[in-house]
Amino acid sequence: MKTKIIISVLLALCLVFSSCGLITVGGNEDETKAHETAEAPKNTETDDAPVSASEKSSDSENEAYDEPESAADRAKARVDALASFDFKDQSFIIATTSEMTFATEGDSYYDRVLLLRDSIVEEKYNVDIITISAEEGKIEAELRNAALADEYYADLISVPEYRIGILAAKGLITNLRSLPFYSTSNSYSKYSEEGAAGSAIYADIGAASCDFSKIYAVFFNRFAAESLGYDLDSMVSDGEWTWDTFDRIARKANEQFGMVGQGTAAMGNEYTDIVFRSANIKLVDNTLGQTPVISFDSPKLEAVIEQACALIYGNPSSYKPAAGASEDDFFSLFSSGQLLFAMAPLSRMYEFSKCNIEWGVLPIPKADESGEAYYAYTEASANVLAVPSENNKFEMTGVLIGALNTASYELLAEEYKINCLYNYFRNVKAMRSMDAVLDSITFDFTYLYSSGADMLANATHGAVREARTSTSDYATDLINSRKDAANAQLEDLFGSKASPEEPLPERETAQPEDTDITADTEQNTEETAPEDAENENNTDTAENE
Repeated sequence: MKTKIIISVLLALCLVFSSCGLITVGGNEDETKAHETAEAPKNTETDDAPVSASEKSSDSENEAYDEPESAADRAKARVDALASFDFKDQSFIIATTSEMTFATEGDSYYDRVLLLRDSIVEEKYNVDIITISAEEGKIEAELRNAALADEYYADLISVPEYRIGILAAKGLITNLRSLPFYSTSNSYSKYSEEGAAGSAIYADIGAASCDFSKIYAVFFNRFAAESLGYDLDSMVSDGEWTWDTFDRIARKANEQFGMVGQGTAAMGNEYTDIVFRSANIKLVDNTLGQTPVISFDSPKLEAVIEQACALIYGNPSSYKPAAGASEDDFFSLFSSGQLLFAMAPLSRMYEFSKCNIEWGVLPIPKADESGEAYYAYTEASANVLAVPSENNKFEMTGVLIGALNTASYELLAEEYKINCLYNYFRNVKAMRSMDAVLDSITFDFTYLYSSGADMLANATHGAVREARTSTSDYATDLINSRKDAANAQLEDLFGSKASPEEPLPERETAQPEDTDITADTEQNTEETAPEDAENENNTDTAENE
């Protein structure tokens, strides 16, 4: 149990939330030191002034002073409100490939927040969460060996999104809907139905899986934008931040300052994926309970590809890499003040924190002002949760997945922002649009399952990329020419023949607090997908042309 961690981190969070005005210059590699050594500046007009007896006996003496409730307090309150179980100090093993979702060392500030999240869940359920770090290939090998040798590896795994398809095809992960008490009906698991495949859900994509560093955003030169007369953060909050606005401002920067207006390190597939995801287009109908099929809005799709082409080729201010240029050349261009808009994942903040310009972060623009939200391309290497097929703690696993998502909701986002403020941003202004950026995270069925269904990738995002480079083929034609093969593969993997048994219904009934759920539960209704779908196609869409 991590009771001491709970106490120490809660105290640290209280200090953080009571000193939001602190600012440090970014670029400090030692995040822990940067966070721990900062001191709140004193208000010399009030902090040292003596307090008179009359002031002490004012009306405020009779009023209870409430400390501002922190994100950690709210997370603990949400978990405390969940149905109670007692798991008798059993171990619960999580194998992870990413230390941005589950901490294994506890060295950095963000690690300690992840440990705090786990501790809140541990205290509620009397369970010992053990996290082990492993490479994604090793996790697959360990799962296969465990299945062959009838051994046990882990209760839960946190793996890149693009690995889910191959793990499901090989029968190494189980249908989450077969877990008692597992639910996707609350906001803490709001992305999970993207993982629906037929009557099964193989990936839990809730708040515990949000690796914010994988979200693409627009980094901008704040001085240049303000010199042009634009308050870009206000445009974001007012819903005016669209690709047309982005294009217009980029052109203006090029005309007035002679600077490169906009771009991304990979001006081909990466840019296409960014624009495509911003329109929130789905190419697969994966309604839960039905076999997934290729289905899309053709006019909307063609409009998005036209928009991507206009931004890449039609905008005279767009980045045009020289032959043999590396992505470092692109980021150097921004860091030296010669580029207005640089689209990149948030993981690039460390490099940008060392540059000599004042910069900010915005969400990826909307397709048009009618859009209700901002949607970002999120790298296919972003982690999601899955349950190994040999798991024999079904009830415990269903309860703890829900609890981890509940505890992570809001808490991880708030602490990620604080971490950015202390280690990357140079002033509080840079935080203005961070909520919109973090809320724009997306996950996609095609990225989840393409590694187990190669025809799926070819008929979806592969066709979209190809159409962008073609002078004669339209995405609609390319998809239609390939969808029959992809649909047949999806039927084999996730159709009625692949899942003859109905999954258990979702159960959320509270049980008494002294309920003892042991580790010998053998319940498993999941049928595995055919073994002939073992295609390990890595669909990480950040590839360069």
